[in-house]
Amino acid sequence: MARLVAATTDPVLRTAPGAHHYRLVGLEMGFAASATVGYTLLALGDGDARTQNALSAVPSDLVVDRSYIHGHATVSFQRCVGLNSARTAIVDSWLAECHGKGMDSQAIAGWNGPGPFKIVNNHLAGAGENVMFGGADAGITDLVPGDVEFRRNHVYKPLAWRGVWSVKNSFELKNARRVLVEGNVFENNWQDGQSGVAIVFTPRNQDGANPWAEVRDVTFRSNVVRRSGSAFSILGYDYNHPSRLTSNIIIENNLVEEIDGGAYGGSGMGFLVNQERPSNLVIRNNTVGNTGMLLLFDGNDASRKVDRLVFTGNVAGVGRIGAGPEGGASALSFAVTSWTVTGNVLAGVPASIYPAGNTYLSTVAGYTGPGGVDRAALNTAIAGVVVQL
Repeated sequence: MARLVAATTDPVLRTAPGAHHYRLVGLEMGFAASATVGYTLLALGDGDARTQNALSAVPSDLVVDRSYIHGHATVSFQRCVGLNSARTAIVDSWLAECHGKGMDSQAIAGWNGPGPFKIVNNHLAGAGENVMFGGADAGITDLVPGDVEFRRNHVYKPLAWRGVWSVKNSFELKNARRVLVEGNVFENNWQDGQSGVAIVFTPRNQDGANPWAEVRDVTFRSNVVRRSGSAFSILGYDYNHPSRLTSNIIIENNLVEEIDGGAYGGSGMGFLVNQERPSNLVIRNNTVGNTGMLLLFDGNDASRKVDRLVFTGNVAGVGRIGAGPEGGASALSFAVTSWTVTGNVLAGVPASIYPAGNTYLSTVAGYTGPGGVDRAALNTAIAGVVVQL
């Protein structure tokens, strides 16, 4: 590989305003061994809202292909790739040692480019958030990163990073729409800078200049999420600054395993839904190995309910559902305007206070009946990513 080395805190490679139609193939990009701090290794577009504040300045038609982009064991920096461009692909590449202490760090982060983005068949090892869209205000009015294809990636934090680098989560959407997350393996996340949730959908008008920020039309399908303090967190709207509501989220046919607060910190929860009116939430046909609550609606205001919930066909090791002071069917009525909760296999909860139409067992160990993840479809989706399950 041709090797490009950053000896200072500047990117090793950055686009000019409006640059277009470049393909980067077979490159290694990294820091000099003497480097101890840095910012972004590969800057595709400009994240600064003051300088990239019109669509005409956004670079476009860029491809990163079969490249190795990485920090080293002792350098603390923000991200391997800044993704603030349009019509951009990162494919068949290896992003590693993307870590920082006392700061957010990512393998890939983007907030000031419209997309579409194709991120397929990569190894992505980042400490703060492995991958994040949003997290800073865009400089272009009404910009929401969109049309994101995120498939067949290995999203990974080495356990040796625990206690060394600042960790938050594996995949976070703060401002994004029309996102497909399919056939990925998300491994290792723990409580550190936050509570240890692996997957976060949370609209954030980060510094108050983007009231259009939203998380909308997201499909999270046929993935593996394993070894984390908690699995999913979904927030309806930004409670610090005005934002649009989270809506149209589908989480289906995922294997969610080893979600363990004792081992990785946090609560061991399957799904945390902030009771601030996210709209149209579908969670179906997932197998969840959780040690804490399965589904918690956070918040005690019964007037601010989730607009619609479909929770069907799931198999859970701990089946507890709660909201405010309530549990079971009462919790759903307290927190959701319209809900369908049927066809689930839930362990360790009393059928008497939970919705009818579900199967209630003392344990799902050895359960082979209907419901949960379709293993054949999952294996097809993740074939070659890490291992077949």
